[in-house]
Amino acid sequence: MIAVPITAESIDSALSDIGLANEKADIIELRLDFLEDVSESGLKELLDACEKPAIVTFRDKNFGASVEQTERVFMLKKAIDFGAHFVDIDFDSEKDFVEDVVEHKQGANIILSHHNFEETPSLPELMKVLNSLLEVPGIDVVKIVTFAQDESDNDTVLALIKVVQDAERHIIAFCMGSKGRKSRIACVKLGSLLTFASLGLGKESASGQLAVNEMRKELAK
Repeated sequence: MIAVPITAESIDSALSDIGLANEKADIIELRLDFLEDVSESGLKELLDACEKPAIVTFRDKNFGASVEQTERVFMLKKAIDFGAHFVDIDFDSEKDFVEDVVEHKQGANIILSHHNFEETPSLPELMKVLNSLLEVPGIDVVKIVTFAQDESDNDTVLALIKVVQDAERHIIAFCMGSKGRKSRIACVKLGSLLTFASLGLGKESASGQLAVNEMRKELAK
């Protein structure tokens, strides 16, 4: 499956992009941390506009400024109330943050994410991270994304997919950066729950993200 992130800064622009994503995506990711103004009513409007399953993500930085944990918890819980299929939370978040969202999960799926924006550690180091993620109660999907400094880093991260499959769990795993493009394509073929692709140039949520039309072509090969 291909998830298309919505990285618009305003509700109106986000609604316009959701209209496009409804035609191109399998899943739509709403990045609340990209919005200049985040409100309960705005969130509901965005979710109501999604004709595909939605992931709601709210990182701890909004335009470079820190976002209060209480606000992030409130909005993610509201996303669940409004019918989001997935909410994505950071593994680095405070323990009570994770527990609060998980306890509220109802019918939503919780994605627990770990990101390394600088490098791809060794496989043994990533296995330690993976095991820590898998030990958290109430998590439906684990996500590990690293930055590829070398082409070989792709294979390191992709190796995690089989480990999780053998444990009969769900994982999203690939590399960011220009050298991580290979893993963004290969991960789905190997069993990653999904990969991410943008609506086009300037609408990426992370470096190395292919456009959704290009990703469709690559996955069809």
